[in-house]
Amino acid sequence: MVDKYQLHSSGENWFHFRNDLESMIESFSITYCHDGTVCMTGDYGCLSWRREFFSDRPDYGFPSENTAIHYFAEKVVRAEEDQKIKTWKRELAISGIKETIEDYRAEDNQKGIDVLNEMLERIDFFEEGQYGYIQMLEAFNGSDGSIDSETFYTFGRTFTDAFLFRFKVLTSVSSLVLATVNARNKAAVIK
Repeated sequence: MVDKYQLHSSGENWFHFRNDLESMIESFSITYCHDGTVCMTGDYGCLSWRREFFSDRPDYGFPSENTAIHYFAEKVVRAEEDQKIKTWKRELAISGIKETIEDYRAEDNQKGIDVLNEMLERIDFFEEGQYGYIQMLEAFNGSDGSIDSETFYTFGRTFTDAFLFRFKVLTSVSSLVLATVNARNKAAVIK
């Protein structure tokens, strides 16, 4: 659950949010850089994204409530591909393998079913997280090719809990950023 964040302060290219305006706990800032990079920093870690390079104006309000998380993830990778946004979860991999077994039954792909059943027997010994993903890939690497590699690469891959949380936080404040920018632009026109 994402709390309701309030705009505490802002400058020409930055916005500071707090869960409680009287406390520094649970606060973060969003900064728009001249090269099109946007950074979130604060109590929830750091995350940067870039939708456009050297755009005419900063990309205020992105991601919004209508932004798909996969689209946002593409822009995060564009800014810095080493940001940790994906992980591997054993239970999700097991679920994907079981679904694929059912698909292979319908296709009468017994070799694929055998490889996947063997994987189900081994998967409980894989670690959670990125190392478990590597263990799974290594185990599939020895298979006879009866499973398409694009299929098994996706088993268990998902966004990290931290990335999901940051995405929800950012989308929850996007309208506040836009409202602040629009009010500032309107005030500048009136002067």
